[in-house]
Amino acid sequence: DIKDLGDFFKPARDPPSGDEKDEIDAIFEEANRKHADEDFDGAIEDYSKINELYPCKEAHLNIGLCKVELDDMDGAVESYDKALDMDGAYSSAYYNKGLILEMRGELEDAL
Repeated sequence: DIKDLGDFFKPARDPPSGDEKDEIDAIFEEANRKHADEDFDGAIEDYSKINELYPCKEAHLNIGLCKVELDDMDGAVESYDKALDMDGAYSSAYYNKGLILEMRGELEDAL
């Protein structure tokens, strides 16, 4: 029955609120500061904490960006794919993944 498809499109869980949202926001702020300070390993650790609490495409994207800075292109592509698994239309993840694939000469996969 087509009416039953409504549950299919709901997120896996409700967005965080209250104390949980405050905690995630604080971790995100700290992760972004570490990223800006070029503490990429520390930023990855914090973004990963966010994904444990409430998986989000932005944290996966930022992990990918940090992994590029650490010259871990395979890890970056994996992170971008995780972001795309959450939102198949996430243009930032497609763009950054495409740059890596183009750099590798994997043009067919980049399209």
